[in-house]
Amino acid sequence: MESDAAWLPFVITWQASGVIPDLSLTHLKAGDLKRYPTTLKTYESAGFVNEHPRWENHSGLGFFTSSIDLPEPMELEAFLGYDGPIRMWIDEKPFIADLSGTNPCVPDQSRKKVRLSKGRHSLRVTMNLNDGLARGFFLRFKRCDVSRTLIASGEFAKPVYSA
Repeated sequence: MESDAAWLPFVITWQASGVIPDLSLTHLKAGDLKRYPTTLKTYESAGFVNEHPRWENHSGLGFFTSSIDLPEPMELEAFLGYDGPIRMWIDEKPFIADLSGTNPCVPDQSRKKVRLSKGRHSLRVTMNLNDGLARGFFLRFKRCDVSRTLIASGEFAKPVYSA
């Protein structure tokens, strides 16, 4: 991990669905999953959103939603690690997709920059359970628009996550 980077904590609090059978990740839109019930869950502080105990021996999808509140406009880089086919949306717009994702789950394996305005933004992640082989994912961000001096001081605005 870069010592002079403005790394932010992993997103560990999510509204998580149960197993959703009979849906394809290929043409899925973020809004397609709003009708499915979710449960508020907080995962380990190390950042791994691990659902393998619920997913083992199942096929279908797992769906997660959270939000990020920004006290000011920010340029962020999202880092997503996963061990199965996955799609991520920010504000219901497609953001990252890897429909051939597979084991093992490596934190930060996929990354992409985004500029977001001040305010609340939705985060949605959906994984294909890969016939019960998928375990979960990691998601965190890094600020790309702060100076090394501010990073060293720690005195820069940070987003707040909530689900």
